[in-house]
Amino acid sequence: MSGQPETILNQVYVQLMVQSMTECCFDVCVAKPGNQLDSKEARCLAMCQDRYQEAYERTFQRQLKKVTDSADAQMNKQQFNSE
Repeated sequence: MSGQPETILNQVYVQLMVQSMTECCFDVCVAKPGNQLDSKEARCLAMCQDRYQEAYERTFQRQLKKVTDSADAQMNKQQFNSE
């Protein structure tokens, strides 16, 4: 059960990202909320969500690289100092 807290945190993070993406794209694409979306609004939402996810992935990969590079540098520093 050691992975359960991480799983819950990941689920919460994904839910927050989806909520943020939905609010952002809805505000940009839907001028007058109604019972249904017209085709222009639907296309706009789809494209907005795609761009949002692409930006998220790029940002995530950059942050992951920074963390990994920092951890590698720290390990190398510790190895160098212990020799």
